[in-house]
Amino acid sequence: ALPVEGHFIQADTQNAPAFHNHVRDVHALDGRTQVLFADGNDVIMSANGFGKGRAVYLSCFQYASENARLLYRALLYLAASQEKADVFLPEDARCECAYYPQSGRFVVINNSTDKVDTRVATPWGMRAVSLAGEGIAIEDAPREA
Repeated sequence: ALPVEGHFIQADTQNAPAFHNHVRDVHALDGRTQVLFADGNDVIMSANGFGKGRAVYLSCFQYASENARLLYRALLYLAASQEKADVFLPEDARCECAYYPQSGRFVVINNSTDKVDTRVATPWGMRAVSLAGEGIAIEDAPREA
């Protein structure tokens, strides 16, 4: 099956995930399964809905920033919580963000050794953040938050 385009899980992905040593000879047969990434005829990642549930198949997983973002989006898809991808998600996949409502702060972490300039979507609008390699920024949320 040919991979579909435009699926929620694929939204932040520039290229096919770097999954090496994936399981071979896995094929989508039912016609309902959405193949998200494939290597020839081998399914690397797929999604399917059935009844009230959803499933995602990954033939393997190797850590990389883009793959971690892909996994995060897959978990949001499985939980039917796609709307949560719109907040506290840095534009650059090499970064991650966590919000601590009790302290009124959020933290942006650069997981790469490169300097990164990124933006983070928050409930109060986009926030630009500049981070050194492996840097951390602690940002204050607006007081009315």
